[in-house]
Amino acid sequence: MEKEEIKGRGPHKLTINEPIKNTWIESPSDKPREKDIYEFEITAPVNAKISINNDMQGLLTLKTNDKEYKIIDKLYYKNIWSGILDIGSYRILLENSRKNNYLKYELKVETNELMPGLDKTINVPGKFDLNVGKRSLLEIYSDGNIDCKGTLTSYENNDLKIINDDIPDDWNFGISTLLDEGKYKLKITPVGNNKTGNNFTKIIFKELNEKTNNTIANFP
Repeated sequence: MEKEEIKGRGPHKLTINEPIKNTWIESPSDKPREKDIYEFEITAPVNAKISINNDMQGLLTLKTNDKEYKIIDKLYYKNIWSGILDIGSYRILLENSRKNNYLKYELKVETNELMPGLDKTINVPGKFDLNVGKRSLLEIYSDGNIDCKGTLTSYENNDLKIINDDIPDDWNFGISTLLDEGKYKLKITPVGNNKTGNNFTKIIFKELNEKTNNTIANFP
């Protein structure tokens, strides 16, 4: 289901990997030109892309303290920005590159990698990079109608960290473990008869409080 278009200057919360739509409206002629503002969080360094359209331009900024943001880079509708986003709170400030009123546009921040707090729907089997920004107790699990197995390995040499097939009374896999800061690989494979390659499941990756850790994990 397509999300409804938002309205106004914001700040609007931006969800990674989901486009957000708005309409650019010029400020009154007797007032300074205001920008549309979007905010998002990065919990671990990820390779990302930022795209805008319809003559929009703006700034990518990173929060440095409670009130101030520093400029990371400029954004322009003709170019898709790509690079590494480090941990932090970000703001994107947009305006039209020309005097233009009631112009619909779209903004998207996307990454193929996973970080705590970011979910991802995949077609099983699948594999992707998983990034941890700080040593944390983390939970990774699937949520779908497919019997699948999750295998977590180190990024550099594929050393096995954890493998899990089913959590209790469920065919979804579940992993909870303490992981150091760094990059890992997560491989999702079908179990049993689910081997058609047309099965989708949602992968949830989040930070846990040790007191709420109830997931069963299989350790090598």
